[in-house]
Amino acid sequence: MEILDSKLSLEDLFDFLFNIISYVIDNDITLKDGETIGLTAEQKISIKLSKARFVDGTSIKLEV
Repeated sequence: MEILDSKLSLEDLFDFLFNIISYVIDNDITLKDGETIGLTAEQKISIKLSKARFVDGTSIKLEV
């Protein structure tokens, strides 16, 4: 999972990632390209599967 060019503070980004990752693991969620995810009903974070920037292969990118 990669988050590129976020405007969030490091603390807010850490909290966001921790909560999203906990949700995904606890609920056995599979993130899919083109879908959205959020911590509230109003929050819609785009999910994109593409070539990774920082690791080999592909990664999921969240536009935060």
